[in-house]
Amino acid sequence: MLTSRDALLKGSDNGPVIAVGKPDSSPLAKALRPDADPHMPPKKQLSEAQIKILRDWITRGVDWDAKALDQELIRLAAPAVDGNVVRVLSRLF
Repeated sequence: MLTSRDALLKGSDNGPVIAVGKPDSSPLAKALRPDADPHMPPKKQLSEAQIKILRDWITRGVDWDAKALDQELIRLAAPAVDGNVVRVLSRLF
């Protein structure tokens, strides 16, 4: 699970997964395409609406709500509902 904006922007051993403000240059956004290889998430295709949410988020600058993440971690430990980008990302990775 992603736990900080800094970790997201740092990326992995293969480099950054997000090009802030540039979804067409972001490996994450590219991996969401139906014909992508590798494909994310690996076992199912996100809807066009879900992909648009993530692409718009990248375009807006990858805003990060640490408080929402804290709430999501609590939700994982106890049932609750909270709709935000962090929740979508936590299901992807």
